[in-house]
Amino acid sequence: MSARCLVLGGTGYVGSAICRELREEDCQVAWTTDPGRLCDTSEGIICDLRQMSSVRDAVEQAARRLVSGDGQG
Repeated sequence: MSARCLVLGGTGYVGSAICRELREEDCQVAWTTDPGRLCDTSEGIICDLRQMSSVRDAVEQAARRLVSGDGQG
C-alpha cells in the first residue's frame, strides 16, 4: 500500500515541489490551496489555514479522497 499524504499549501513553490516528490515516490497526495488562488480546484482542496473549521473540513475531504484512492492532486 502506498503512503497517503496531505500537503497544506500544495500550490505554492515549496508545496508543489513536495507534491511532485511524493508522487514520484508513488504516494497518494491530496493538497490544499488558498481560497484566493486560481487553480484547478477539482484536484486541490480549498482551505483557509487561518480558520480551524476550514482546516478540519480540508482534512476530512483529504481523508475521503485518499481512502477512496482519488488522491491524484
